[in-house]
Amino acid sequence: MRMALGLLKRIHSAICPPWIERENEEPCARALHLASLLAAFALGLSLIMLANNALFPVPELGPDFYRFSVVFTSAFTAISGMAYLLLWLRLPSIARLLILLYALCSVGAYAYMLGPVAGVDVIGALCVVFLPALIYSDAEKRQRTIAIGMVIAATIALQYWMAFQPGMFQLPPDEIGILRFNVILVAIALGVFVIYLHNSAERAKAAVAAEKERADGLLLNILPADVAAKLKADRSVVAARHDEVCILFADLVGFTHMSAGRPAAEVVTLLDQVFSRFDALCDAHDVEKIKTIGDGYFAASGLCGKPRQGDPAIALAQFAVAMRDAAAEMGAAYDDPFSIRIGLHLGPAVSGVIGTRKFAFDIWGATVNMASRMESHSEPGVITISPEYQARIAPFFETRARGQVTAKGVGEVEVFSLIGPKTDIHAIAAQ
Repeated sequence: MRMALGLLKRIHSAICPPWIERENEEPCARALHLASLLAAFALGLSLIMLANNALFPVPELGPDFYRFSVVFTSAFTAISGMAYLLLWLRLPSIARLLILLYALCSVGAYAYMLGPVAGVDVIGALCVVFLPALIYSDAEKRQRTIAIGMVIAATIALQYWMAFQPGMFQLPPDEIGILRFNVILVAIALGVFVIYLHNSAERAKAAVAAEKERADGLLLNILPADVAAKLKADRSVVAARHDEVCILFADLVGFTHMSAGRPAAEVVTLLDQVFSRFDALCDAHDVEKIKTIGDGYFAASGLCGKPRQGDPAIALAQFAVAMRDAAAEMGAAYDDPFSIRIGLHLGPAVSGVIGTRKFAFDIWGATVNMASRMESHSEPGVITISPEYQARIAPFFETRARGQVTAKGVGEVEVFSLIGPKTDIHAIAAQ
């Protein structure tokens, strides 16, 4: 079976009109594949039958059977050839009607010549009744329903007529056996067609599903999960107002100087290692990475409600401490070490997706600006937080006052350094 399907695949690529593959908007490509295969199969079969009837007549049946068979097989060749040509000319609707006409005429002609004794009408009728379901797709329900109704009506009429039709000719028993074998062979060929197309469709579905999963994964790498879901559902404005969001800005100190004399590939590799470590910490602390800005890192928590670990301010503070320690560890491994400075603030903000090409998720508002000011007034290896942030996390983290700084656009602001979590942070957080 596998070899037969492989051979059929090669035949399929050779005889199917190429526009069926290229026409992505065509809703019934699978059905058209089968229609083209059936048209080509019918044309080949008709040519073989025509040659057989013309070159090897059955003397016992006389010249009338010879003429009758040649005329009918010539007509079948013309119908199947026209159906195949129409498929190449992008006229699939007419072509499929001709395929149905070919099948009905084939059954009717042999039943008329030989009568019920040959059994052609029963076997052929079973094939013909299922034919519309194969060459019309689910997207063409109306056409398929009409075709099935017409074929069933024609088959019933044929069976009723055959009940009173003795048949024009009497074939020898061995000829009847050969004819039955040919009809059964046609039915098997249709079955192979169906299996082949089913397997092709399943492979195509699997490929589409894998590509969709890959695209969704890429989308989740640049957007929060709820924002990605909204964007896929509706590409209108995606925006949200948050009563409180916790913002972190971080910047690698000394990285620019360290990377100045290094090859570009080494710089990118190092930066990728650092940011990949930070990304892993984001996942561990339920923090949402927003974007990187040069060698800076922008992250937030509390965008989609409280994270699984509890208070988003605590989650972001824990992330900031882990980020500082990770940067110190990685930076110390180089002859020309680097470190990190971090700023935190919390408050209301607006988030959303902007752009139509290379769109990006971002957060705006005074809270974002203040967090950026905290980072710019920080020092290497220091996490600088605003008074609002210090008041929020003071029961859980050790902090130290650093005095006042002049924040651009804000004025004099008292700032604090975040030292680290208190030993009883988990017990306090549970209260």
